[in-house]
Amino acid sequence: MANSASLFLFLDILPKKTLTTVPSGRYTSGMIKTTRQDILSAASQIVQRDGVANLTIDSVAREAQLSKGGVLYHFPSKEALVSGMIMDHIEGFTRDLANHLEEEAGSGRWLRAYLRASDKTVYEEPNPVVCLIAAIATNPGLLAPLQQHFALWQEQAVHDGLSPALATILRLAIDGLWFADLFQLAPPEGELRDEVLRVLQTMAHTSPGV
Repeated sequence: MANSASLFLFLDILPKKTLTTVPSGRYTSGMIKTTRQDILSAASQIVQRDGVANLTIDSVAREAQLSKGGVLYHFPSKEALVSGMIMDHIEGFTRDLANHLEEEAGSGRWLRAYLRASDKTVYEEPNPVVCLIAAIATNPGLLAPLQQHFALWQEQAVHDGLSPALATILRLAIDGLWFADLFQLAPPEGELRDEVLRVLQTMAHTSPGV
């Protein structure tokens, strides 16, 4: 992956998102969750629009229309905020993966679910590229949970009923497509993209002996 300075160049291509105002008053558990998501979305918006150097607790509070204390209640430091962005992405992807896994059966079912979940997360908020750049710029160690999950996903892939080599090739191809989409590295589009997805799905149905 390119260094953090070069990654900032990709921020101009990311879509902008209008944030909602957080209601005042006593927080219910649902409102606390909404407030937390508003804070993460505000952080994502700042990095996309103003650059990661301008990501501070104060700037996030202004963007989310909260007090600084309201942000600190959920995220006591900038590192905690960036860690929250990373974990929010991981949790969302894990939920999508589990949902797609329920719809698959047989050898390669995990990889087919992984492909479907990966194809979706590029368009989620907080934007995954923002999460990655914020972590690299703030403290690369914040990527550790993501690295640990990739190690877990690799283990799932090689025990998916296909040959370990084929399963690993498919996992790397899926990740490569995700990164191409994420950083706009000439991702396949239109009919070609559809065909790429079909080929990957077909390969994930290959018999275990191949």
